[in-house]
Amino acid sequence: MAADNNLKDAALIDIKEMESVNYYGSGIKVIALLDTPFGANIYEVSFDESKSRDNITSKKVEALFPGNSKINMGDGEVLKQFIAFSKQKYPSERYSLIIWNHGEGLRVCQDGGSNDWLTTVELEAALKDHFFEFIGFDACFMSVTDVAYCLKNSSDIMVASQDFEEEGGWDYTYILKEFAKSHKNGETMGKILVNSYTNKYSGKNLSLYYLRNIDNYINELYLFYEELKKLDKAVIKRIILGIPPINNSFYDAKSVFLAFYSIFDTKSVSNELDLFVAFGGTSLYFPTQKQDIDVAFYSNNGLFRDYFDVLLQ
Repeated sequence: MAADNNLKDAALIDIKEMESVNYYGSGIKVIALLDTPFGANIYEVSFDESKSRDNITSKKVEALFPGNSKINMGDGEVLKQFIAFSKQKYPSERYSLIIWNHGEGLRVCQDGGSNDWLTTVELEAALKDHFFEFIGFDACFMSVTDVAYCLKNSSDIMVASQDFEEEGGWDYTYILKEFAKSHKNGETMGKILVNSYTNKYSGKNLSLYYLRNIDNYINELYLFYEELKKLDKAVIKRIILGIPPINNSFYDAKSVFLAFYSIFDTKSVSNELDLFVAFGGTSLYFPTQKQDIDVAFYSNNGLFRDYFDVLLQ
């Protein structure tokens, strides 16, 4: 939970939601790395019988980071260390991971103290050699194809928001109550996350992905970009600008494929998209202005950087 920024109060609310659930004996355990402007602590989250609102009552686990340490949550090494520590101290047959913070599509976990973010490359490296029942992003705009692809070897299930997340974030009271009842596999838990968000915010949705199906989608997506290379850039720009953006230069993939269907056949890539996206949607990056993109950043972190000339409109 990267709250060394303007989300420190929201982080406390979400920890208190977790502490409101007595899931003792259910077979689940929640370990939270929380970083705020006051420092970082690891908590073994437990039921707060006092129902206090202002204080975290869960036990601090200080074996990895000394209490209130200053750490950089935008550094992939911190995430890597936290995962290794948690798996060593809390052995289990299955693990899941939720990353909590601001999101900007190709990066997440803004650390205000270090002015740093966790990139897709750092995410992939931190999760290497680990497998999770699901990976979730309680953050805005992380339902991006590039992000999903970097996680494909670390889970079969990913859950994230394609759009702005509501200010209250995920409903951890509902989530932990449901996890305590049923946590038999990642798909079941992923659907609980989606349902919890829909129940909390009527008309708002999270996206759920089957990462095991992403390779075929990516292969078709590369072919789609090859077809784009044959078109005049003015035509591409006109079509892209006719699609309502999700945020800045991120566009819904299904909408993009439908928009180009009148020019060349996009059925194959759309079909593979449907097998990859179980619920919701995924975004593609089409910067419409040069100032929308840090070229060096995308060259290091974007999955389709070889098609930058096509993507940049």
